[in-house]
Amino acid sequence: MSATYDIYRNLNKARREPTKHVWSLRTKVNGRPKVVGHSEDVILTDVTFKVSESTRQRVIANKRKSVCAFVRGTIVDDMTGVRLMVSPASCGAVRVSFNPYASGSFYVCETGQPITRADTVIFTVNGAYAINPS
Repeated sequence: MSATYDIYRNLNKARREPTKHVWSLRTKVNGRPKVVGHSEDVILTDVTFKVSESTRQRVIANKRKSVCAFVRGTIVDDMTGVRLMVSPASCGAVRVSFNPYASGSFYVCETGQPITRADTVIFTVNGAYAINPS
């Protein structure tokens, strides 16, 4: 798979199981963005973190969930139904997150440092982990 994908947390599935992250996979089909699947474990490379500020402002104003941020990159491995065999921490990855009410950018959880790029992002049921974020 060499196509570019947008990955974001599936908010509907998270509502049913708040401690479990399920990720939506979106790519262009016939020139239009389309969700083509869901996964609990995915790895992306050559990653950029994208936030739609206008959608984020609408989320804040209406206090309603909407997809206003996603991670874009190339899928290395879509491991639907298979758990990662190594922990992200063993790869030197740091946990990253996004909160539309707190900031207009993704950030490293441990330091609060805003990020826009990373070499690789590992998505698991426990969250998203970036390798070499900047």
